[in-house]
Amino acid sequence: MLDAGCGSGIDAVHMASENGSQVVALELSDPGIRQTQARGRMMSNLVPVRGDLEALAFRDQSFDFVYSYGVLHHLVHPERGFQELVRVLKPGGLIAIYVYEDFDTRTRLERML
Repeated sequence: MLDAGCGSGIDAVHMASENGSQVVALELSDPGIRQTQARGRMMSNLVPVRGDLEALAFRDQSFDFVYSYGVLHHLVHPERGFQELVRVLKPGGLIAIYVYEDFDTRTRLERML
């Protein structure tokens, strides 16, 4: 699986420890990669990789599962990033993407919930 934009690696480490799958933790920032390496230093199934989500260095259809939490909307070209995630996803694979919602249009109660 690919954690695209793993930040400090919290989710990547959790996914690697939860089911034992091979997890590639992709992160652009050096501090994020260092934190991910430190968190997963004892995990042989976690591979931290420094890379750009808009130009992934993986072959087409490389991953059964692609995960990206709170990253795409920060990219210069979010559409390109999304297309790259789809490109590396195997046919029939699963993709989970979360982008932040603009809560300014929500009522105070909705924002609290």
